Amino acid sequence: FLLVCLVQSIFVEPGNQLDHLMHIHEGRLPDLQIFEGQEPADAILEWAKLAAKDHHPIVREPIHWDLLEKTCLEIKSVKCKRKRAWEHLDMGKITVNGQQYEIDFFNPAVDPKSAHLCGSDLVESQFCVTKVAHRTCARIVPPLPNCEEDLIGHISKELNQINLKRLEQKDVYTKFQLAMDAPHGEIFPAAASIIKSRGMNISPFKRVDNGTDTYPKWDRHTTEAFQIMDSHHKVKDLDSRVWYDKPCTPYFGGAMCAKTDAEGNMIIEV
Repeated sequence: FLLVCLVQSIFVEPGNQLDHLMHIHEGRLPDLQIFEGQEPADAILEWAKLAAKDHHPIVREPIHWDLLEKTCLEIKSVKCKRKRAWEHLDMGKITVNGQQYEIDFFNPAVDPKSAHLCGSDLVESQFCVTKVAHRTCARIVPPLPNCEEDLIGHISKELNQINLKRLEQKDVYTKFQLAMDAPHGEIFPAAASIIKSRGMNISPFKRVDNGTDTYPKWDRHTTEAFQIMDSHHKVKDLDSRVWYDKPCTPYFGGAMCAKTDAEGNMIIEV
C-alpha cells in the first residue's frame, strides 16, 4: 500500500507538487565554478542556464539573486564589479602546439550602465575587445607575434557579424541584445527601438492598427518589424517570460520539444 501511495504521489499529483518532487527525483543542481578573472554575475548566469535544463527556470528567481548576493558578500577571494551579467559570445579558439585557448567575449552592450567598467567610453565595446585580446594573448605560450592586433581584428569582425544577424536568431534575448537576467522594464524599450528603426511603431499594450491596416510595400524592414513584435509577445509580461524561460524537453529525436504547465499538461512548442 505504501509503495502504491508513493508512486501515486510522484507520478499523479499535479501542479507545483509534481514540480517539487521532480526536483528531488532529478538530483542536485550542478556545481558553480567561478574562474580567476571571471565576473561572478557572468558565471552565475551561465550556471543558472545550465541548471535550468534539468530543473525549472532559475534565472531571475530568488535562488539566482541570493546566490549572487552571497557570493559577492561572503566569498573574500571573489570581487564583484557588477550585479548584471553581460552577454556571453563564443569567439572561437586559438590552437598553439596542440593547446587550445578559448576566446570568450562578454558583451557590455546588454547593460549600457555598466559598460564603463571596461575602462573606456569608446563605442562598439572596442575597449572591452582590447582587454579580451590582451588577456587571451597573455595566456598563450609561446607568445604569438601580432597576437593582440590580430585578435582585436577577429573579435571586432565577429561581433559586427553577430550584431548584423541578431534578428535571424531564435532566442528573444539575443534578438533584443539583452542578457537573460535583464530587468523586465528593458524588454519593451528594446523591442520598440528595433521596430522604430524599421520605420514602424509598437504600442506597449496592443498593435496600433489592431491588425487591420495593410502595407502596400511589404519589404524586409516591415517583415523584421513584425518578427520583433512576435518575439516581444513571447516575453510581453512576467508570466509570459517565465513560460518562455521554462526548459523545453526534446522529443522525437529533437524534432519537437515540450513544456509542462502548472497543471501538468504537456504543451508542444513550435
